[in-house]
Formats: sequence, structure tokens, C-alpha cells
Amino acid sequence: LTVELHERLNEKRGECRLESARALFDAHRALNQPKRAEAYGRQLLDAAPGDAELRLQVAELLEAAEQYQAALDLLDAAPEEIGRHPSIESARRRLDRRRKNQIIGTLIGALAKKPDDCRAHYELALLYDETFQLDLAITHFQRASRSDDFKNRATARLGYCLAKREMYDLAEETLKSVQLKLDGSNDAELEELKELIYSSAILFEKNEMGKRALEFYKMIF
Repeated sequence: LTVELHERLNEKRGECRLESARALFDAHRALNQPKRAEAYGRQLLDAAPGDAELRLQVAELLEAAEQYQAALDLLDAAPEEIGRHPSIESARRRLDRRRKNQIIGTLIGALAKKPDDCRAHYELALLYDETFQLDLAITHFQRASRSDDFKNRATARLGYCLAKREMYDLAEETLKSVQLKLDGSNDAELEELKELIYSSAILFEKNEMGKRALEFYKMIF
């Protein structure tokens, strides 16, 4: 009843005073009404953008609703003076992991319906690579490389993953099959391919395979 009276009074005034907004934010959180709590939390953040604790509380509401990207956006919008706060950085890392896992689940579901979707295989492989699940990344880059649209990029990333897994013979064979002079290839894609080959060459060099690394350097310079 108190919460309803607060909200009715605010409606009559045509505004919500900060002290009322804070009380309503806390009340709706306690009552497990995240949408309403979020609305008041954002209003409070407009007035006090540098309140790290409040920003984290609103982000947690979004996280509970599995709106991980929205929660990340809220943290990324924090003023510089609190953007590097340890608790915010920790929350950002956690949210990013959960966001990626959410997308992975969506892509796995899509592939269950359409197993030959090379774009989904490629995007899934990228996420597995980013989350250090290299064996799964290798599997899906292999599947993506069957498509002409993704063949070159998927092959280059496959080779790099194999190098990271210290499967150097397969990595070398795979990377040498990357085509760097294809008609119609754009500059951005070409630079991406070269960067992947260069990064792979560094791994070979670090593991005392300088001659093999040199072959990769020759490919891109």
C-alpha cells in the first residue's frame, strides 16, 4: 500500500523526487518487481551517474532477467571515475561470460534445426575461441570452412587455433592453404587473414620453429 501511495503521489505531482525514487527502487527490489525497480534505478542514475553501488544494483536486475547485453551497456556507460572500479570490472567480466554463453546456447539451438548453417558454425567457433574452448572452436571452424563465404577466414582461424593447441603440423598445413590474393576480397578481410597468419607465426617462433615461422612471414610481407 505504501508503494502504491508513493507512486500515486508522484503521478499527481508529475514528477518523482529523488528521495521517493530511492524508496520506490528499494521497495520494488524487495518485492521482486525488477521492471519497476529498473525504471526508478535509471532515474536515480540520471541524477547520480557516478554512484557505483547503484549502477551495480541496476545491472544486477538486468542480469537476473538474463538481459546481459543491457547490463553491460549500463556498466559501460559509467563515468570514467568509476568505470575502472574493481567491482564494476568484476561484474563486467561476469556479464560478458554469461552473455557469450547465452549466445552459444542460441547458436547451438539454431544448428540443431539447421546443421549446415556455416554462418552459425563460424559465429559459434568465434565464441568458443574467445572462451578458450579450443577443441570446440576447431570443430566448428572446420564446418564453417566448407562454405565459400567463410572458407578463407574460417581456415585462417582454424590454423591459428591448431597452433594454439600446439598441433603444429596440422596448423602449418592449414595456414598454407589460406588464399591471400582472391578476387573481390576486401582490405579488412585481407588484413584479418594476415594478422591471423602473423599471430600463428609468432607461436611457431616461440616454440623454436623459426624456419617454419619464416615461411608464414614470407606469405604476408
